[in-house]
This record gives sequence, structure tokens and C-alpha cells, in this order.
Amino acid sequence: GGGPRAVVPAESAQAPRNASLTNVVTDCDVAKTADGRWFTPFSTAFCADALTLYEYATLFAAVSKLSTNVSFVWDPRNWHDDAAHPLFPSLQLLCRSIVDCAESSAQSAACEDFVTQVDGLVVSNLEEEYVEPFQTTWNSSEALIDAIHAATIGPVEQPTEAPTDTPTDIPTSGSPSGSPSVYPSQVPTLTPAPSTTVTPTVTPTTATPT
Repeated sequence: GGGPRAVVPAESAQAPRNASLTNVVTDCDVAKTADGRWFTPFSTAFCADALTLYEYATLFAAVSKLSTNVSFVWDPRNWHDDAAHPLFPSLQLLCRSIVDCAESSAQSAACEDFVTQVDGLVVSNLEEEYVEPFQTTWNSSEALIDAIHAATIGPVEQPTEAPTDTPTDIPTSGSPSGSPSVYPSQVPTLTPAPSTTVTPTVTPTTATPT
């Protein structure tokens, strides 16, 4: 199929507005609207920039792995803003750092930045009662980095050419606890993403799967 293959912010994301904390509740890596438009469960509150399909598959797998056993991270009531460490753009910096670390070696500056972003959010923005459970689950920088590389295919060369096949059916993962079932060769063009949430105390617009 022709046309660009990427995950890009929806047109509505260009106009700031107040919106509900959760725009989409799904554990599927991509979903399709009745009018045939594809979208992801991540809003521009979390990932502000366009992602290649390779980067998106990497991000979905990594976030799914990192949130295992710490489902409280999805509840917006468990986060707060901090003047010294604003929730925004910290969440967006985290999004980018996850992708960069997943595509880099464990000793890279990209993975060091990822750990820094996680630590900053947990210490400054996560409600106090959840800090210890999070740090117990992810008790070292090595554990965080290893989890990302285990969930994804690790630091490898990205494909240099876009695939030409466009399937009619998109397999979706039944649970975000495993690797995503959507990869660059399987996904059609994704143009819209969920709307931007501009309330300063929100978190990524995903929800704990039930």
C-alpha cells in the first residue's frame, strides 16, 4: 500500500482543550473506528511526537512490561503535579526515552536518560503511598533497562524500507503483559491518535486492563 506509515498526533491535538482523563480504555495496541480510522491507546499527553510503526511497537511492548505488577500507575488519582518537576513535559520526555533506550545498549546515554525520567516521575509526581511499591518492584536501574530490552526485540538496526503489504485484519494482543502482536509489517497507516489532554495533573490516557 502507498502513503506514509507512522503513528501521528490527531488533527484535534493541535487545538488545546479540556478533556476527560481517559479518552480510550483498551489494552489493544491499535483499534479501528467505525469510519475506518486507526488509533492507539496513547494520547499526546504521553507521546507528543509522531512515531514510526517500529517505534510504536517498541513503545507498546515496553510500557506493557514496565506496568506489570504496578497497575496503580494507570490511575490519574495516584499522580500529582510538582512545581519543581512538572508532570508535563515529564511524561512526554519519558515516552521518548523509552523508545530511545529500547533501541540502544544497556550502558548507553539513552538508557541512562530513561532511568532518570522514571526516577524523577516516581519521586516527584507519584503519590507517596505508591513510591515504595514501585521501587520494590523495580529495585534498580538495571531491572528497568533489562525489562525494556526483554519486552522488545532489543537494540537492533531498524528496517530501512517500509513494508508494502497492507493486511485487512490487524491482530491485537489479548493482554498488555506480553509483547505486542502488531509490528511494522502488519499495521496499515495510522493517522489519528486520541485527543490531547491538557489538564496539568493527568497521566497517559490508558487504563488498567481487566
